[in-house]
Amino acid sequence: MPRAMTPATNRPAVPLSQALDEASPLVSLRERLQASAECLAIIRPLLPEALRAGVRAGPIDERGWCLLVPHQPAAAKIRQLLPALEAALAGNSQSAKSIRIRVQQAIAEPSLPAPDLRGKPRRFQALEDSDGQMPSTAKVIRAGR
Repeated sequence: MPRAMTPATNRPAVPLSQALDEASPLVSLRERLQASAECLAIIRPLLPEALRAGVRAGPIDERGWCLLVPHQPAAAKIRQLLPALEAALAGNSQSAKSIRIRVQQAIAEPSLPAPDLRGKPRRFQALEDSDGQMPSTAKVIRAGR
């Protein structure tokens, strides 16, 4: 039986925001997260009310900003609004040069397992041969089933 891992030091847990502030490699990540959230706050009033709750801020980089949408119809509507959204960002001196739209695919349901044929309804059990196999059509016709 494996034993539980113990931490190397007994430092208290710190909030994520504090860890991002203290770790120099993560400072740029925090800045990009804040810039992305600010971009979303700027364009949110321009979005149709029905889409506001489903649209999320995505990553921002040197190429632009990514807007995450829940489905393809929402992406089509937001593509129509892109000139207004990009103008709003430019008017607020945001660093995003362009807006990319990405559809967040829903998590697929796991496929159902193959049915267990041992629990067949009686009408199918009656058609089985003695070895448990379904008979050919010719056998069924000859047997008068």
